[in-house]
Amino acid sequence: MKIRDLNISDVKKIAEVHEKSFKDFFLTSLGRQFLETYYAASINNNTSIGIGLFDNEEKLCGFATGTSKSLGYHKTLLFQNSFLFFKSLLFVSLSRPKVIFRLFKNINKKSDKKDDKQYAELLSIAMLPDLKGSGYGKILLDEFEKKAKCHSASKIALTTDYNNNDNVVKFYNKSGYEVYYDFIAYPNRHMYKLIKKLDETNN
Repeated sequence: MKIRDLNISDVKKIAEVHEKSFKDFFLTSLGRQFLETYYAASINNNTSIGIGLFDNEEKLCGFATGTSKSLGYHKTLLFQNSFLFFKSLLFVSLSRPKVIFRLFKNINKKSDKKDDKQYAELLSIAMLPDLKGSGYGKILLDEFEKKAKCHSASKIALTTDYNNNDNVVKFYNKSGYEVYYDFIAYPNRHMYKLIKKLDETNN
């Protein structure tokens, strides 16, 4: 296995791993075209961080994506790629118009008053189902943190589910992440915001 930066030629592979890893997630329900548009927009953004875990035949087995600057990140992606996102959501908006409302509701969600979003953020970490528990997730997380520090980030945050998610929360706790606050994502999904201060002396 090897880790390298993701590039635009990896987008289809990323979307495929996302679908296999997050079958019941909201973003997955928006369809393959949306996922490819989203990850392409992310890779092309200069504040983005994207790394992939590949086998010797260049099969993507897992990935981690996010940004070195959380504040305004998704709004910037939507603004810079508005036509492509509109195109990717056109069919789903006609068949399920409520999902578009949900998408924009969550993009514009209000944070806790103490949250200034002055941190890097891990937005997605995924692994093929048959590799979960293999230790590669920790390797991806560590590599993502190194990349964030290279972008001068001093803290890194992420969100994860509050309910029925003890093993995932413990995984992040062992890696130094602490609960920052909890919140309700639209329409009624209880979430944790976790945060970690990055050690500047440890590269």
